[in-house]
Amino acid sequence: APSRSYLKMAEALEVLKIKGRRDERWLELGAAPGGTCCCLLQHFGRVIGLDPAAMDARVLAHSSFTYLPKTLQKMEAKELQELKIHWISCDVNLNPLQVIKELNRLIDLKVMPLQGLLFTVKMVKLSHVKLVPHYQKLLAKLGFKNIQKYQFPSHRREFLLFADQRS
Repeated sequence: APSRSYLKMAEALEVLKIKGRRDERWLELGAAPGGTCCCLLQHFGRVIGLDPAAMDARVLAHSSFTYLPKTLQKMEAKELQELKIHWISCDVNLNPLQVIKELNRLIDLKVMPLQGLLFTVKMVKLSHVKLVPHYQKLLAKLGFKNIQKYQFPSHRREFLLFADQRS
């Protein structure tokens, strides 16, 4: 795998019991170098990777992978809606509040078939742990039904926020 993020996603999919379907599309925000995408391509029909940085050649060569070489801030809501995304994972090196602001701009659960969001929150300082419940509340305002927090061994100094839309 191109990076440690492969292990992070494999662990999340197993613990959260997310079973991939070939008719589902997954968008990975912060995709480079491609570890998460590599894992997702083993489970889902289409994977779209958004990141301005270089992707691993093995991921780029996969027939079910689409590369969008741009930042989260340059993504348009209409463009996201047209992709008909079922799942989003986000592992970007941005302030979590900035990421949630961008997600708020992009996600409209009324018109998207979105089933869930996996958001990796970097704990730059240990004192940031106390902000995790605040981030959960902000994700709830986006309309997600069930928001849980996890801290897996592979995540080291990161939390995973899982916002689930499945019934």
